[in-house]
Amino acid sequence: VYPPPTLTIGLSTNNSFQLHLRSETGGRYLIQTSSNLLNWSTALTVTNTTGNLLISVPAVNAPWSFYRARKIY
Repeated sequence: VYPPPTLTIGLSTNNSFQLHLRSETGGRYLIQTSSNLLNWSTALTVTNTTGNLLISVPAVNAPWSFYRARKIY
């Protein structure tokens, strides 16, 4: 049994967001984005091959952007 995945966010040197996904090795996830926490859209699908995955996401011109990782079963 693995603990729940964690998704943290930071800024990279090229003005994009950098998401850090920590999860079980080989886990498949939808990386989703929302501007209001109600409506979510899938930005990309990833497989965390090492348990620690860095994902660069371009900065968007919006007042708020939220991100989440959803496990694909």
